[in-house]
Amino acid sequence: MADRGGYIGRNPGDAAVTVAREVFTPGGITTSFTFAAGYTVGYMDVFLNGVKLVEARDYEAGNGTSVGLSSYAQSGDILELVAYKAFNMGQSIDQITGNLSLGGKLTVSGVGSFGDIVSSGIVTADSFSGSGSGLTGLPGQADFWIKTAAGINTTVSVGIGTTRPDSIARVNNTSITNVGILTAYQIYGDGSNLSGISTAAVPGISTQLHSVFGTVNASGIVTASAFYGSGANLTNIDTGVAGVNTTGFSTFRDVKHAGISTFVGIVSCSDVVSSGIVTADGFSAGGRTVVGVYTGFSKQQTYYTWGPHTWTKHSDISKIRVIVTGGGGGGHGQAPGSKGGSGGGGGGTAIKVIYAPALSATEAVTVGSAGTAKNSSTDQANPGGTSSFGSHCSATGGGGGICHTSPASYGGVGGDGTGGDLNLGGQGANMPTTGIDEAGSTGGSSYWGGGGRGSRTDPTHAHGQSGSYGAGGGGANSSGNAGTGGLGVVVVEEYF
Repeated sequence: MADRGGYIGRNPGDAAVTVAREVFTPGGITTSFTFAAGYTVGYMDVFLNGVKLVEARDYEAGNGTSVGLSSYAQSGDILELVAYKAFNMGQSIDQITGNLSLGGKLTVSGVGSFGDIVSSGIVTADSFSGSGSGLTGLPGQADFWIKTAAGINTTVSVGIGTTRPDSIARVNNTSITNVGILTAYQIYGDGSNLSGISTAAVPGISTQLHSVFGTVNASGIVTASAFYGSGANLTNIDTGVAGVNTTGFSTFRDVKHAGISTFVGIVSCSDVVSSGIVTADGFSAGGRTVVGVYTGFSKQQTYYTWGPHTWTKHSDISKIRVIVTGGGGGGHGQAPGSKGGSGGGGGGTAIKVIYAPALSATEAVTVGSAGTAKNSSTDQANPGGTSSFGSHCSATGGGGGICHTSPASYGGVGGDGTGGDLNLGGQGANMPTTGIDEAGSTGGSSYWGGGGRGSRTDPTHAHGQSGSYGAGGGGANSSGNAGTGGLGVVVVEEYF
């Protein structure tokens, strides 16, 4: 037969056929069995307890990996799977001892180790191991590379290339002699053995990236976009340089100078130590760590309406100065028996400087009420209310005026400041004058000014007057009305 090469039956050149077997002894009811060696569909026999089963009726074997029984096998049964497997070669490639000639393409997916490779085409590989010293037949080999005891010389090739920019081409040679330009991403070593460099023709070293040098010796100018390190070992620097001038963004770790430095852009420094004057249009971070520098007054907020308020902290504030004054006490008037009434006492005052870190985002502000006057027989007038700034400081109001009915009578007492760097007491009011148609006394003064004027003995000026911020109201005689105390006040001065 022409298609059998003249052989009746199997051609000796046909693929050899082997049998793969696997025996299963299930421990319980089982219908599916996986054949570890795999099989070719149509080339699988199944025996249950020695009886050959019929495919499609007794079992299914159609996926090349597992066999499914129509009726389950159970404990005590023996299932044998027999697969007929064909191979296209009589022996594996690693058993070939002679030459192997291929007319097509040979693809090796793993690591290949060959004695000799003779190719009339192209040999391609991800990498070649070994030194390559035995490579022959390279085009123009005599012109490209000349290997000597000292190293490798080339007058044609421009360098060594790599297709992976994240990899380093490391060449370890005694020397490299090149008549052209030697270009490298990095050069390792201190360069102490570099020779033949023309110092007259080479203007300097240019680099696009961060460079690290052990020692740089230059008789000219060293220019860099940035210098790293403290510069503690820099020598031979001209001390006559007056300062540093820049028009761009500058970043320094430490700036120490006795002259004048001018910066047009933004300067970011961790420390600036100067024996002269540091002048800037503005300081970021609020100047909180600036020592000995007046950062400047920004604005003032005044709270003079009775009741609660809220102060909000600005992000650039370095500190504030707070002045808190309590309300003034009310005066007394219309006492019987031609008796004069006393003025109210002045409210106390607390003054405090508070730095930004000690301030909350918002602080509660309370303005003390004005003490109202009392125009009756012997009752005392109302005191002024307490003013405060958060929990930092506060000041009580002045006491109310009292009718002069006996030698034990007195004017309204002054309030007190607490919690401030400076705490001031309000002035107490005097007793009214004695005698017929007594005049009322003047109210006590506060930090902000004098108290309300008291009345005279004549009916034309029988009334007392109200006091200024925190001051006491004036007293009145028996014919007039007394003055109301002044409202408390809280003043916040903000500094940047």
